Amino acid sequence: MKKALAVLLSMSMVLALSGCNRSEETKRTKRTKETKDTEISETTEDPYISMIEPSTTESDETSDTSPAPELKESVNLHSQVELKTYGSAELINDDNFTRVDGITYEFNRIRFTTDQFPELRKEVDSFYDDLEAALTKRFEERKASGINSDTYYDDQCYANTYIYRDDSYIFSYIVKTPEDLSSDNDGCISQAYWSETGEEISLSDIVTNDDILSEKITSLGQKYNIPDENLLRMKVGVQNGTGDFALTYDGLYLFDDYLELKLPFDQIEKGVDSRFFGNAPEMYFLDFNLDGTLKWDMDGDGTAEDIILEPKFENPNDSILVTSVVIHVGDEAFEVKEGIWGEFNPEYGSFYLMKAPDAFYIYMLVGVDEGIEEVGYKYENGTWTFTGNWENGEYDHPYDPQRVKMSTYFGNLGTNYMFSYFDMTDGSGMPKHLGDLYYETSYYLATNTDLVFTAYNKSGAPAGDLKVAARTIIQVIAFDTDSNMLYVNVYSGKTGEYGYASIEMQKDDTWKVGGIPVEEAFLGLRYSG
Repeated sequence: MKKALAVLLSMSMVLALSGCNRSEETKRTKRTKETKDTEISETTEDPYISMIEPSTTESDETSDTSPAPELKESVNLHSQVELKTYGSAELINDDNFTRVDGITYEFNRIRFTTDQFPELRKEVDSFYDDLEAALTKRFEERKASGINSDTYYDDQCYANTYIYRDDSYIFSYIVKTPEDLSSDNDGCISQAYWSETGEEISLSDIVTNDDILSEKITSLGQKYNIPDENLLRMKVGVQNGTGDFALTYDGLYLFDDYLELKLPFDQIEKGVDSRFFGNAPEMYFLDFNLDGTLKWDMDGDGTAEDIILEPKFENPNDSILVTSVVIHVGDEAFEVKEGIWGEFNPEYGSFYLMKAPDAFYIYMLVGVDEGIEEVGYKYENGTWTFTGNWENGEYDHPYDPQRVKMSTYFGNLGTNYMFSYFDMTDGSGMPKHLGDLYYETSYYLATNTDLVFTAYNKSGAPAGDLKVAARTIIQVIAFDTDSNMLYVNVYSGKTGEYGYASIEMQKDDTWKVGGIPVEEAFLGLRYSG
């Protein structure tokens, strides 16, 4: 009933807005008066000219607003801004993660490690402080009322961040939350700022023609089977400037109800201010469109090329198993076969163009008999060469080639994947693991026998042996491949109190903890198949 009412309200808004019949000039004039000092001025410059090297742009002399902060240099902020993610080493002693009576509290936030952009840091910190307070209040209310099995997922408390753009010009990210914590009850909160001033960016600042974007939302949404009610709310969000969005160098992402839709810049160019796009730093990721295409300047000549991934199927009448992929870049075509075998579908997999200091790379996620594999190719001397494949897949939304979060199959606790961070910029095109830790997020087990762990105090120092009785709930946090230590939270009854602990985990003929096979040590191991 609530969903139906929301759709009806959205429909009435669309009809009201579409009935205004405003001219293009009227729309632009109205936005010029309403936008803040950071509005971008008009330009006739080819937006693709600066796709690789950042540039500065003069403001419109006739505008009564101040120009946006200039992009003064190609600064790679990735080494200075990082996502504080659940399970990272410093969070082993963080009290922001707990579980009581089945209600999970999980919160991560962006942590700035320098004061290069103090105004941006102040705004982002303020946003997360408010969000943390709201999430904590929600958690305490759920604990007091008790979890309802009919609304289990509605009772969970989480806030998970995904960064889409991070440079000295624009900072853009989204946070996935329970629906009631987002202003429009769609489970998504989006934030975008001018990095230099910390001023917020809204859709109204970006969009110059609502109709062009609405038409593209309809055509792409229907092509990729996004429900009409979600597309309707995306259109309303564009028209009134309040929709959730994320900016990347080659497109605008829209969000609704945990769904996302990428509007490629080349398909909405006449409906947006072009200087919110391009201006890429030295290193970045671009997400292929769902049809396996991109438009980007790869040779730096100021003209964007069409980049197309064309699969060649084993059986032309059965578009599932591929034997090769033809990579089109402009008028050139390169067929690659090495590493290609399995299911191929950009609509469901992870397909990326990555720019590293030395070259461009393409990564394709291919389904194989044993699971999934990432296949890499390097663009060098006018051709594509195979760099390798591995049983990983990009986890979340990759944006920084120096710090890519990937999932990895481990099999040390049943059929389980763990994630970690990798550097993709050493010239090989292959991931280089950063550190020794691999992390878990929400894997809960029960001890099947008495086990002896090493406990840690609040400062993270070892605090002696911790004897854990059988049938005790533990939460897996991380595994250290160097020391072979498994890190966990050990829970105490229904109070929600827990302590951080570790236990040795080795593999000879089978995985063991404390010398005991994991199948005998734990209950709740998950297996596929």
